[in-house]
Amino acid sequence: MRYPSIYLLFVFIILIPCKPEAQESIHKKYSTVNGLVSNTIFDIRQDKNGYLWIATDLGLSRFDGNRFKDFTIIGNKSASISNILFTNDGKTWVQNFNGQFFCTEKNRLVYQRQLSNLSNFNLGHDFNGEHIAVLANKKVLIYHSKTKRMRQLKIPDSVWISSNNSSLSEFYLNHTNSGRNIRITPTGKVTISRQQVPFKNDYQHWVIDEKDSYFVAKTEKKVFCVKTGKTYDFSGLSSNAFVQNACLITKGKLAILTTNGVILFDAKTKSFRKIFKQYSCSKFIQDREGNWWISTLGDGLLFIPHQETKVYLEGIEVSCLQRIGKMFYLGTKENRIFSYDTQSSLLKLVKQNPENHEVKSLFFNPARNELLFCSVVFHWGKVNQKMQHQTISVNQITQLDAKHYVLCESNNLSVFPIDEKSEWLLWKRKNSKIHNKRLTLFEGNRRFLAAIYYQGKIFAHASDGLWLVDKKKNQKLVIGKNADVIHIFKTARGIIITTGDQGVFRYSNGNVKKLVALSRMLKDQRLYKTKFFNNQFYALTYSGTIVANQNGELIQKLMRSDGYPNVDVIDFEMINNTMFASTTNGFQIIPFPSPKTGRRKPEILLDGCFVNGEEVHFKNAVQFSPDENSIHFNLSVIDYRALGNHRVYYSVNRKKWILNEDNKLQLNELAPGNYNIRIFAETEGKNCKSEIKTFNFEVLAPFYKRWWFTGLISLFFLFIGFFIFRYRVRQIQQKNEILQEKLNLEKQLHESSLSAIKSQMNPHFLFNALNTIQSFIYTNEKQAASSYLVDFSELTRKILEMSNKPFVVFSEELEALRLYLKLEKMRFEEDFEFEIDTQNLQHDSFQIPSMLIQPYVENAIKHGLLHKKGEKKLWLHFSISEKVLQVEITDNGIGLKASKKINEMREKQHESFATIANQKRFELLNQLSDGKIGVEIQETTNEQNEVTGTVVKLSIPIH
Repeated sequence: MRYPSIYLLFVFIILIPCKPEAQESIHKKYSTVNGLVSNTIFDIRQDKNGYLWIATDLGLSRFDGNRFKDFTIIGNKSASISNILFTNDGKTWVQNFNGQFFCTEKNRLVYQRQLSNLSNFNLGHDFNGEHIAVLANKKVLIYHSKTKRMRQLKIPDSVWISSNNSSLSEFYLNHTNSGRNIRITPTGKVTISRQQVPFKNDYQHWVIDEKDSYFVAKTEKKVFCVKTGKTYDFSGLSSNAFVQNACLITKGKLAILTTNGVILFDAKTKSFRKIFKQYSCSKFIQDREGNWWISTLGDGLLFIPHQETKVYLEGIEVSCLQRIGKMFYLGTKENRIFSYDTQSSLLKLVKQNPENHEVKSLFFNPARNELLFCSVVFHWGKVNQKMQHQTISVNQITQLDAKHYVLCESNNLSVFPIDEKSEWLLWKRKNSKIHNKRLTLFEGNRRFLAAIYYQGKIFAHASDGLWLVDKKKNQKLVIGKNADVIHIFKTARGIIITTGDQGVFRYSNGNVKKLVALSRMLKDQRLYKTKFFNNQFYALTYSGTIVANQNGELIQKLMRSDGYPNVDVIDFEMINNTMFASTTNGFQIIPFPSPKTGRRKPEILLDGCFVNGEEVHFKNAVQFSPDENSIHFNLSVIDYRALGNHRVYYSVNRKKWILNEDNKLQLNELAPGNYNIRIFAETEGKNCKSEIKTFNFEVLAPFYKRWWFTGLISLFFLFIGFFIFRYRVRQIQQKNEILQEKLNLEKQLHESSLSAIKSQMNPHFLFNALNTIQSFIYTNEKQAASSYLVDFSELTRKILEMSNKPFVVFSEELEALRLYLKLEKMRFEEDFEFEIDTQNLQHDSFQIPSMLIQPYVENAIKHGLLHKKGEKKLWLHFSISEKVLQVEITDNGIGLKASKKINEMREKQHESFATIANQKRFELLNQLSDGKIGVEIQETTNEQNEVTGTVVKLSIPIH
């Protein structure tokens, strides 16, 4: 600062009459707008998992930092509840103001009759989670949450007031008038002591620390410290209010909740500080992340992540900011200008204009007591005098020297003010104009956003890029590969240039150089501004602030997910590692923590498991049935400072990580098998990744796809295959046996056929035939002998041909029979006649077994006709019925009995070889064919029952 004495005098003169503005810690308010069931809250508490439980006049809610989950009371009972208690079985207990207790079961609050037989409301205590202690008439009830048993402890008959504001696992009772106190341990040990409190007959809150305790009077506005025996008065901070509660923050620090704010008491410094005086506050807690939570009666829930941060002009957009030494000047969207003194922490109104328009730019020159700013129009002049104005729009004001400024206008760049003696007239161009004391430096319309006077040149940021302006010319600078410039900032080492697409550059001594390491570190960030303070870079992004050293190496990150302002920072300055920022929500002061300061990791929890839409209790290694294959996990991420700005990733069976869109993981139509689901959450801040949570389960396959069923089926088919194999082997064996038997039969049949040939060519027949030929020769019957010999040779040839065929055409068999009978007739001369009747059968249309009929014809001649005297006749009759050839061989011989006697008389000198061979052949043919060959032989008689001959009936299947 050039003129500190004049500047301080000016501040003293013009700012004392101004009204100071109030300050609060930066905070977020949750209300029904954010999903809270009610804005009237009586109690808040954090459980061991990190969930925040909220007792309201409309029931109980649970908050995970992202969404509220409501628990409704079943039945017609009052839903105005308080006194949140926890038990080790995971249940949360509450009590309504009628003294009725409820505990959570699924998404409901279920009435607990065993603890509700009380006449009125008294605070209970949950010790270490195994017991719940409740004050009743002349006794204390201790309920065991695991065994659900109740025991009673008698206490003196008096009016006792219970207190649960303790850091110890003991239940405390206080008697206001007598000063008696009762301590009850989880084992049921009762200790009665006396502590006289220097208050009048007044209700008091008893707060117990590890080594000290405090009494806070409700109406007297006093705190009594038992250890020191001293009383501290805070009535000056809360004259028109009464105390509603008192809570222990940390060791030696209390929060006193009143009807108009919270009073913070530090026992070490013996000091009080009041915050949030506009709210009626009911409960205060500090969670395990170090955040403060304050419940209110009618205004919802206040969340304070960083108590050391401050906000002025809350709810008002601070549109521009200027730092001069340890002073700041602020312009707002409501056309007001404030000053802030960093030493006294006082914010005061400097000027308010009637136009309701934002202050776009401002500059205060303490050496001249001159203020320049632009809202609807451009103003300049002494602060305590009437100011001049021009109708121009100025985006930024930069000082050139003690008397002159650069105005970044919406359509040009100008030097102001200019008079006839101004040295800046040397900068006048050929086409430049001087109008209303403004020297324009460019032709045409060009919007300028910022300008810096550096090394005798104006470094200007315009809508079409960067320009270097001096006395002689205007030169455009190319940054990188035509990078999009978004901000410039002056340092001792040059101009820091922030681009939107190519990182950060530095202009120095006429050269532009990219800050490679810094740009590489910021490559994934959406940059807004980059500044340089105390040898450190401060990069403002759309998700927070990144701090790097001169070499571009990361020092720390302060992201929105770390609980810092979830608002747009318009501009900022740094003093002693503290950020002073103009934002869309006031003027905020944010001390940067040490880079070594740790932060609790986010924690991901399973909030609920739904199988096919039905909620179930999930435990690892659970098995689901085949149709339970749509599994949804509701997740909670406990990281309140992230304000819901977290990402959830999941992996199935150790495959790649997948970003989940919300806190609900939906796995639909899962195939049977084992599943390993891994989940983690992360934010953008330090220590930002949670531990990986693992869910293991199995979707069972249908019974027909399980190993045991597959094994049984495989075994079944193995046995079936084995039996089929054995059956087939047996079939093949049987078939082979049948085939072998058939081959044997065919062999035997072939042999029998040969035997039949032999029978037809037997010695008797040959002898008789040759004798017949010889007799013809002796009687000189040459013609008869020759004819007989031709027929004999023809018959012999046919028999030999037919012997190689199992079946022959009927005409061939018939021809052989005719030749045979013809030869026999020639031997018997005129005594033998035969007749063949075929009833016009088609002789060539079917086949029969070869040489099957001739043996019976031979027997009829040999045994029936040979021994008969007189006329000898033989009839052969053929007919077909149902594919069977019916053959009748009839003779008028001596008959069967007579023939048998003759054979017996000859002492079997000759056995009919043909008959035996034919019988065997019949048997073989019947085994090889489906149809059966039938033979029937009987004698024929006349009316006098005399034998007239023999008839043989053959039934032969045809082919």
